[in-house]
Amino acid sequence: MRPSGYVPLDRFWQNRGFKKIPGMQTTFSWKDIGDSEEKKKRMTFWLKELSD
Repeated sequence: MRPSGYVPLDRFWQNRGFKKIPGMQTTFSWKDIGDSEEKKKRMTFWLKELSD
């Protein structure tokens, strides 16, 4: 259900020092508006090193 003109937020997170971690993913299931059943959605983790 992404709107037309959707732009991924990768650049937003990269500009804040986060890095996408390949292979570090999980799934969540939920029912979108208009769907009759839940569907699995993939979530990719982003990490950022914290300074002291």
